[in-house]
Amino acid sequence: MPPIDMLGNAHIRVLGWTLVHFVWQGAGVAALLTVMLAALRRSRPGIRYAVACGFLAIAISVPIATFAFLAPRTGPSSRISYSLDRPADWGARAASSSRGDAPTPRQGSAGPTIEAYLPHLVAVWVIGVLVLSVRMLGGLWLLRRLTARFNRPASVALLTRFGHLSQRLGIRRSVRLRESLAARVPLVIGWLRPVILLPTSAVSGLSIAQLEMILAHELAHVRRHDYLVNLLQHLVETLLFYHPAVWWISAKVREERENCCDDLAVRACGGSRASYAKALVQLDDLNLYRLAPAATSGSLLRRVQRLAGRAPMRPPGPGQWLAGVALLVLPILTMALAGKVHDMTPLLGTYRAEPVTVTELSEVGFSDALACENSGPWVLVFSDLGFFSGNVDAAPGCTYQSPFATSSWTAHGDQLTFRDSRDFGCGLELYRYRYHLDEQTLTLTPVSDPCPVRAYILSARAWRRA
Repeated sequence: MPPIDMLGNAHIRVLGWTLVHFVWQGAGVAALLTVMLAALRRSRPGIRYAVACGFLAIAISVPIATFAFLAPRTGPSSRISYSLDRPADWGARAASSSRGDAPTPRQGSAGPTIEAYLPHLVAVWVIGVLVLSVRMLGGLWLLRRLTARFNRPASVALLTRFGHLSQRLGIRRSVRLRESLAARVPLVIGWLRPVILLPTSAVSGLSIAQLEMILAHELAHVRRHDYLVNLLQHLVETLLFYHPAVWWISAKVREERENCCDDLAVRACGGSRASYAKALVQLDDLNLYRLAPAATSGSLLRRVQRLAGRAPMRPPGPGQWLAGVALLVLPILTMALAGKVHDMTPLLGTYRAEPVTVTELSEVGFSDALACENSGPWVLVFSDLGFFSGNVDAAPGCTYQSPFATSSWTAHGDQLTFRDSRDFGCGLELYRYRYHLDEQTLTLTPVSDPCPVRAYILSARAWRRA
């Protein structure tokens, strides 16, 4: 069974289109941030950091808003209720919703090619989110283990300087300082009860003045609540992992965050930028625990050049040009693959035809098919809530299609694509029809339908708008 059927047809379809739409939406958000950062290139890091964080928040808000916009409305005016023992009432309510009580579709639907792949797209997205979630939880577990093992209290002299630095930076809450045998770079771990781990190699390899600068940088992370912001960044990256623009925006946030902490550390220590840059270079090493802000996070070369006041304005390299072209081309390709958007509004409504009887079905070769000799007219209902088909007025004892068969439907060009919400005896595969709407008459011609009885019922008659 396809994932879309297991998880709920309508909302999984909406989720799939939300993921598709974010391809061009995310590229637009990144493009706007590029313009903003270029305009603010001479501004303080704090301003650029706030702008980058704001655009990251926009990046996660856009798909949420898109999902809410595309999701089926559940207000009183569009809700369909029915009773199993009163199919006629249910059919009348469905028809009523399609005539105007239900909201007009807020967008058309793209072609069957993309539509058919939406369940698989959502399944891949779910798997990706689960994998990255496990990775993030594993990183948190490693950080927790670092704080519990292979560390010892820092020396009294270092703790004294650490206390003075905390006061200078205006930090009122308790922050623990530990010397770690396992950590390879200084780390801040925790938000409510932060712990700073200082590698033993740093204690033995740096001067007291350099250690003070590095501790000031870590305390700046504590003052700014960067650990919490970093976790939120990882959450956004996990949910929108498939879009390179999200990773680029998040990288900009981290880069400006480190610049902010560098400036705070230099001011708190009253030292020179050159001395601080030299301390950073000596600390440069592989950071295995990216979930925690560290003194050597971000591009160390750019940070050192900025501190030295000679960061060059280099032209974009081949990789940057390639990423820019991808951000421009990817949304265009996505919209092209999605196909021409088709307005479904003209199809909305109720269509009726004479009932299909047992005798008629037997004459055309469907002797085993179920039908009702004395049932009322057959009804098709096209609504933004779905597609409904069945007998409005069933004869006593007749249970065929009571209540209606319900399906999702999309329109693309002159073709309609359907998928039943549950198995009514014809399976759950997609089936397609070519339609022609001439004033008040609808005719359907099967393109692909694995159910011959359904193909006959839908195509044997012309359907008149009720």
